[in-house]
Amino acid sequence: MPRTKPAPRRGLQAQTPSRRGLERERSPSIEFIGMRRVAPAPFNNPDAGFSIRTNQTNTIFYVPIALLVSASTFFNHLRTSEEFVVPESDATMETILRFVCPVDDPVLQDMDDVSDVLTASLKYNIPYVTTKIRQILVSPRFMSEEPVRVYAIARRYGLNEEANIAARHSLRFPMNWPAYEEFEHISGKMYHELVALHQNTSRTLIRMLQDHPKTTEIFCHNRCTSPASWWSLICECGNLETVSGSSERRNFLITIPIDNGVGKTGILL
Repeated sequence: MPRTKPAPRRGLQAQTPSRRGLERERSPSIEFIGMRRVAPAPFNNPDAGFSIRTNQTNTIFYVPIALLVSASTFFNHLRTSEEFVVPESDATMETILRFVCPVDDPVLQDMDDVSDVLTASLKYNIPYVTTKIRQILVSPRFMSEEPVRVYAIARRYGLNEEANIAARHSLRFPMNWPAYEEFEHISGKMYHELVALHQNTSRTLIRMLQDHPKTTEIFCHNRCTSPASWWSLICECGNLETVSGSSERRNFLITIPIDNGVGKTGILL
């Protein structure tokens, strides 16, 4: 007579779950170590004595701690036996260290990189790097293309001199600028100051042209248009009939006193 499987007792499962279906505990003899990589030269020498690891990619930068201490008091408490873990990206840390170490200064071409390095230099209190980034912010490269972003970055960190320079350069552009991420880090008052500068400049120039029509000749510089909002308003005032028809390219700097918190405004046409 064939044997039959006894019925499972009530409250118990009829089958034992498979081993695959169970959550297996990790063996205490197995240790999972994340992959690490070493930064490029000159930060790839373990003999430097101190290591900095970026948390995002586990990249190790080897650097003499004496250089870090001389660059900032922030690093005074660190020991060579420790590994300093930072949240910044590889690019940001490499840029910071290239400024600090006796190698050629890095060349920054992207505003995001400039902003990240400035943030890190202020966080770790590295005056030399902060000074270099302040110079880069108002360099022709960024003043000619992204003065509005520079203005917001400078205002965020209280760099008033750089903010004023950027505000004046922003007059070359219309006020319909994009909703830059940098605007999220400044107050409404700071944003309003930039808008007020554009509006006051427009009104002042229009008033000047209406009172002295002959001064319209100075606006002719091989083209009688400009993307800036103040130029559009000037065209609407109807005082352009005396503009010279010469095709000669000329640049003019008009200095107009405007009480807008950033001093006198110079507009290069």
